[in-house]
Amino acid sequence: MSISSYLAPLQGLCLNKRVCFYGKTAERVLSILATDKYRFLLPSGGRVRDCSDLDPKHFKSGVYTIKPAGGTGLKAYCDMETDGGGWTVFQRRLDGNDKLYKLTSRGQYELRVNLEDFNGDKAYAKYSNFFIGDKSTNYKLTVKGYSGTAGDCLKTHNDHAFSTKDKDNDNHSFENCAKMYKGAWWYYTCHVSNLNGLYVGNKKDDRGINWQLWKGSQSMKTTSMMIRRNRL
Repeated sequence: MSISSYLAPLQGLCLNKRVCFYGKTAERVLSILATDKYRFLLPSGGRVRDCSDLDPKHFKSGVYTIKPAGGTGLKAYCDMETDGGGWTVFQRRLDGNDKLYKLTSRGQYELRVNLEDFNGDKAYAKYSNFFIGDKSTNYKLTVKGYSGTAGDCLKTHNDHAFSTKDKDNDNHSFENCAKMYKGAWWYYTCHVSNLNGLYVGNKKDDRGINWQLWKGSQSMKTTSMMIRRNRL
């Protein structure tokens, strides 16, 4: 049964004289609901595996504690507004890849990439299948099923390992792509997208944060990457 059907009777529930359920304290309410007394109100035995377990009708965008299967609790930003909500926003750094693997290894996930340039133009790329391998694969990227407005810049990076300046896993025969382009990414020889590149401002620079099928080497103002469990 969905969480929304359980939460409907709790409309107007107050935790004390000042804090009510539909205020800005959804994280606190969530922690109470996860106790033994209220555990039946949440999916997965009271564990919020990722932001997909939160109903956008009742939970606002913000930081929540999630507990991926096989992992410990961690703080994550949940986007509950974009494209139906339920998105877990993740960091684009190597030290976050272990957590990302634990998230994507226990279900089927989709990926959404949001882009905005310095003129205020926006675009997105969405993939119906997204998976990150474990450390033994150097966090190899699997991504398929593109749709969107930004162009499929991850197609070229699909099935490649994650590289950093001190961990050269790309296919370039004599260069380290991460060193050349000042980033950490699923480089091949070298990139069509570079969302963990340098923040260089409003200019063209292949070392910047770019998505070449949309704006070429023009660096982006803001980007975000987020995942959501596929809905049946």
